[in-house]
Amino acid sequence: ALESYTAVPYGLRPGGRAASPILRPAYQGSNPISDIWSLHALRECVAYLPRMARDPAGDDEARSKMCLAASAAGMGFGNAGVHLCHGMSYAVASQVNGGYWTEGYPKPT
Repeated sequence: ALESYTAVPYGLRPGGRAASPILRPAYQGSNPISDIWSLHALRECVAYLPRMARDPAGDDEARSKMCLAASAAGMGFGNAGVHLCHGMSYAVASQVNGGYWTEGYPKPT
């Protein structure tokens, strides 16, 4: 939610407004719709994440609200267009040669 809310606003995109909808980039940027969803998700996280962390199995209301917050964050994420770079990262990461491994993490056998 935070990533889509803090994305470059759609009105400040380099190059300005596209001459035609077909020429618009896939990445839209933050916009009024994504902001509504993102802010809702962030507010719910502020209200319910601490409660859920304190009692993950017993606080059904907090768990339910966090599930809804995750859905709202996804709506903001998708409407801002920041989902594209995350989806593409899998394809890019798969091309990394096997020589890189983060120190301290076990290697698969």
